[in-house]
Amino acid sequence: MSKLRGLALSGVLRIAEEKGYSQLVLNDLLEESDLSGKDRRLLTRLIYHSILYLTSIDGIIEKYSTLPLRKMKPEIRSALRIGVCQLVFLDGIRPYAAINETVEAVKQNRARALAGFVNGVLRTIARDLAEGTLQPSRKVQLSKWLEDRLTEGYGTDRTEAFKQALTTDKPVTIRLDAEDRSEEEKEEILSRLRERADLRQGRLVPDAWYLSQASGISTWPEFTSGLISVQDESSMAAGYGMLKALQQEEAEGKENRLYRILDMCGAPGGKSAYLAHRLKEKALITSRDIHPSRVRLMEQYRDRLGLTNMRCELQDGLTLKAEDEGAFDAVLLDAPCSGIGILRTKPDILLNRKEEDIPELIALQAKLLENGVRMLSPGGLLLYSTCTVLKEENEEQVKRLLALHPELELMDLSAFFSPEDGILDKHLTLWPEDGGHEGFFLSL
Repeated sequence: MSKLRGLALSGVLRIAEEKGYSQLVLNDLLEESDLSGKDRRLLTRLIYHSILYLTSIDGIIEKYSTLPLRKMKPEIRSALRIGVCQLVFLDGIRPYAAINETVEAVKQNRARALAGFVNGVLRTIARDLAEGTLQPSRKVQLSKWLEDRLTEGYGTDRTEAFKQALTTDKPVTIRLDAEDRSEEEKEEILSRLRERADLRQGRLVPDAWYLSQASGISTWPEFTSGLISVQDESSMAAGYGMLKALQQEEAEGKENRLYRILDMCGAPGGKSAYLAHRLKEKALITSRDIHPSRVRLMEQYRDRLGLTNMRCELQDGLTLKAEDEGAFDAVLLDAPCSGIGILRTKPDILLNRKEEDIPELIALQAKLLENGVRMLSPGGLLLYSTCTVLKEENEEQVKRLLALHPELELMDLSAFFSPEDGILDKHLTLWPEDGGHEGFFLSL
């Protein structure tokens, strides 16, 4: 088990000290290791909780260490952080195991001379926890600017519920790509999935299914054959909303044609693939991204599902080509944003997002939206989504766009979603405490 703690130490060091992206760091560590499914889940929880609770953890370390955090070697800071996380913020780990395995990881990490120091600090903390003289709060601490904005926008109760939801384990969500199969075939696929994990259907999107206690999904035959894809239900909701809007157009007797759909910031490809798979010969999906590596991810996604109606392109959404003006019947913009809605799966955002980032992001979103409008054909559909819950990036951004473009009309999403799904006032705002999905905003 010291191997697991060693990986956790490395992960926390790379995220907290070197500003690594939590998902990428974790994926690299999992790929390098031969951990079992149970240990993979523990590694994920240990790294993510260490980052989510970092402010509280560091406060405890400062209280018990004779050496200030800033003067410690990064490896020692990271070891103490995962040690305190296990003792205070993770259930089901016995104190002696947490301490011994963490100390052993220190010895294996070229810091053997300081293993005794780590051992002493953690044992003192464990003793005071057992005696009740240390009773730390098990709440995630947000930066003051973020706490203030959430409280001002949504109130104390919603903000507290949001913080509590960040500490819950997020189940894996899959999209079932079997709409062209019979009900018997679908049930057979679901039955095979139930043999590997607990399964429950999503509330927002019928094709969303939550798996608990699941690991190694990319090796499952259902995944490699294109029957399932890993995608958060909130992300699925964007594709689902666009799909339902197009179907509503057809039901109202509008021209039945080959839809030209653009996904402006498409990587890793889930929304584009959802639309391409559901619309098939009815639509040509163009999915773009600014980074070559992310375009390759989209191509891999497309090829695994065998989607011949999905085209992947390298292009910056801020660049408007003459031939793109008025060229698309529908444009989907899942815009770069502060990411406040996905702290549970990208906790590094909690460390690195600054208040001064927000105006720059708002300006970027506005430019992308303007280009999205210009690429719409007359009567076209524009879908705007983000993975944040900050109103200035969401409702206020849409309000600004409508003021600039009176020819645009806001669709009422209550035709596709219910008030039980989230805060629904024509727009849809999803919160992580309302389901297994992440925080998300959607407007059409």
